Amino acid sequence: MLHLRFDKEDWQWQDAFVKPKKSLASWEKHVFNRLQSFFDPSIQYFSFQTSGSTGKPKNISIHREQIMASALTSLTFFELTAGQRVLLCLSTERIGGCMLLYRAVLGQLEVFVTEPSRSVPCELPVDFTSLVPLQFHALRENNPEHFNQLGTILLGGSPIDQDTESFIQGLDNEVYQSFGMTETVSHIALRKVGYESAYTCLPNISVAKGDQNELLISAPSITGQEILRTQDVVSIINDKQFIWKGRLDFAINSGGVKIYPEEVEALCAQKIAEPLVVSSAQDKALGSIIVLCIESSDGKSLERIQRVLDTIYFPRYHRPKKVLRISKIPRLESGKINRMEVEEFLR
Repeated sequence: MLHLRFDKEDWQWQDAFVKPKKSLASWEKHVFNRLQSFFDPSIQYFSFQTSGSTGKPKNISIHREQIMASALTSLTFFELTAGQRVLLCLSTERIGGCMLLYRAVLGQLEVFVTEPSRSVPCELPVDFTSLVPLQFHALRENNPEHFNQLGTILLGGSPIDQDTESFIQGLDNEVYQSFGMTETVSHIALRKVGYESAYTCLPNISVAKGDQNELLISAPSITGQEILRTQDVVSIINDKQFIWKGRLDFAINSGGVKIYPEEVEALCAQKIAEPLVVSSAQDKALGSIIVLCIESSDGKSLERIQRVLDTIYFPRYHRPKKVLRISKIPRLESGKINRMEVEEFLR
């Protein structure tokens, strides 16, 4: 574990690294490099790699001013003040972990940095941490009593199901689900889990929707452009709030109806406890049909799933026509479903 004391004026960030750089573990080197770059005023652009959830990961350069604007906006929303404690257990290679590190620098926070893994260390109480759903679920399954050590929790990476929403309502923690991407320098909107269905934009950020109901984001100081057009399909409540529905990238055309697998997954998850993913298969009559894949080793469970589906109301063409068993739902490092690999499985 690295202990970073940005809250102490006479402390130098190099003091946290007791070993020479060449002897550091890989994750420690990432932290070292991110800090070295941030404290070098000659470096104005920082490179990040996208998650790869909709295609091959790509590198994006983000200006220092964008990072500063995003970090300060987040610090203000969460009311994080100098001296408060933060647990960083995400990879600083990615935008989520790196931005938590930079918020700590700018907010003069005390930070405990651990090697990124599924398990979350809770040795000391903290005021704030960021987790991906895989880490959250592991903590729930193995050490639920440790949640009271974590303070406010920011959940990012992938959607969460209704069962998780209900569990969170019973926690003393405030838990927020984030909406954002590498291009938006982490989150630009938040949803208080268990209490709100819509995402609310952070200050000085507004939203609209395009011709395909895609989300348009206006946050020039953070995104570096007047309007950022995304591939996220939304329902707009007003220029500050929206409900996320799915991705244009994964839309399925069945019988001329555009269906977003994330919406079907949410309907199924209300009554199906097993991990699941919705994809499609070709069909002569409809073009494509909905396929539900259940993570299970029990073939008999598929008959039960079919019966459960009969009790769920689906809009036209949204009911899965096939139910298949999959040994393990493929996921990316962030915890997001690797939908392209699921499609390969179904071919």
